[in-house]
Amino acid sequence: MAPRHLSAPVRRAQILDASHRLFLTKGYEATTIEDVLTAVGIAKGTLYHHFPGKEAILDAIVLRTVDAIVQRAQAAAD
Repeated sequence: MAPRHLSAPVRRAQILDASHRLFLTKGYEATTIEDVLTAVGIAKGTLYHHFPGKEAILDAIVLRTVDAIVQRAQAAAD
């Protein structure tokens, strides 16, 4: 089980990392919130404190990926 007292950014990253893995392996539609909760080892309320639902998690994963691509492109351009 994941440690209980993590900073919000660290916990949010855990949720995004686990969700990303699950979406890639099981597919978005087949992945349930329960799958994410089990993978991270958190309660439902903790997840909903950070994200209102599965779609918001996917949106955050997409934004995080785009940000990483932009940073790499900027570094290559510099």
